[in-house]
Amino acid sequence: MEYKIINKPTYNLHMIKTNKFKTIVFKVIFRKEITQREISLRNLLIDNLIFSNKYAKTRKEMVKRKQDLYGTEIFGSNTRAGNHLLTELTLSILNPKYTENTMLDESLKFFCDTLFAPNIEDGGFAKENFEITKEDNLTIIKGEKENSSRTAITNLKKLVAKNASEDSPIALDMNGRKEDIEKITREDLYKYYQDEFFKSIIDIYVIGDFDFYEMSKKIEEYFKFHYLIKEKKPLRLSYLKTRSKPKEVIEESSFIQSRLAMALYFSSLTEKERKYVSTLLTIILGGSPESKLFLNVREKNSYAYSISANYYKIDDFFLITAGISYKNYKNVLKEIKNELNNLKSGKISDYELTNAKELVISVLNDIFESPASIIDYYFNMELLDHDDLKTQIAIFKDITKDEIITLASKLQIDIIYLLKEKENRDAKITDQ
Repeated sequence: MEYKIINKPTYNLHMIKTNKFKTIVFKVIFRKEITQREISLRNLLIDNLIFSNKYAKTRKEMVKRKQDLYGTEIFGSNTRAGNHLLTELTLSILNPKYTENTMLDESLKFFCDTLFAPNIEDGGFAKENFEITKEDNLTIIKGEKENSSRTAITNLKKLVAKNASEDSPIALDMNGRKEDIEKITREDLYKYYQDEFFKSIIDIYVIGDFDFYEMSKKIEEYFKFHYLIKEKKPLRLSYLKTRSKPKEVIEESSFIQSRLAMALYFSSLTEKERKYVSTLLTIILGGSPESKLFLNVREKNSYAYSISANYYKIDDFFLITAGISYKNYKNVLKEIKNELNNLKSGKISDYELTNAKELVISVLNDIFESPASIIDYYFNMELLDHDDLKTQIAIFKDITKDEIITLASKLQIDIIYLLKEKENRDAKITDQ
């Protein structure tokens, strides 16, 4: 596998040459500082771009065109990475050496029609497609609000955001807001597309079996971007903890199951702890079916229907979540604190450490099994200063039990949030 990066005036081109796959995958990533309204706009925009364009005005015509191109696929998504909003558009084609020589040009033209030639009528995105995508987005938002786990995590993040600066993005809803989407007109969306969409930091990734020089020329021929945008705000967030002891918030709801969500923070981190030791600690505590929380809180004591721990490195946000019955709330809280104390006191078996290392190394070794994960791998190396795969595996293998214990001593509970299974939504706030 060979990797080359070419920094063009208005975008960065990343080419990954490998004969492992029969496809060639192109991914264009637009990155800029995030705002809530822009999330709503970009969710609507991506849907309108990928479901029709100037030359294939209906979803049916788009499907037919994809079939004509030997099953070409186009995908779109929006995600948040710290302070930044990432909008990704992906084209996957069968390598032309298995079809026809003209397929590369035809597929790239089709993809660029999606990007640069949207389906516009009377000064806005085509009405029928716009209304369909708007309704689809509103349905997704409604569905999320009916998900107790997502609701609990969202409410917890809002509490976390109150400690941070007013513009902290940690609590922003990546599905968009109902009130924003309802107000956006098809004319608004087209104006945003014209005025703002391309004012982003742009990375183009290509992976497959191709000639570097020829592919570079093809990208230059088809992708015409006109803005040079530089990063203004740092990517990473810092967890700002302001109180001396944890805060407990209990909020009642109409859900039939209670949801516990806890925000924790590390008092300080070295780069090695952030990149590596935190991963093993998370797996041992609650990141696998053999973790302390899963085995002792869920399996042994049957206090929880589900329980897990995750550390979001870009957000500097450690999360423990559990689905429980309210009658077990105090017991669950007590057991979670017990397991945190067990980590801090060094109660980590050789099996737990070995199992965590094997799990993370297995995941790393699977990176090169799909074009998407390979692109993510190189993107993270560029954006987050990740080490190469060989270095990562070597460091994980050498991490000691003492390093995990030291890191565990830095992990503290900040907010305990419970979404209780009742009708009344009045909130009760206390300090632990």
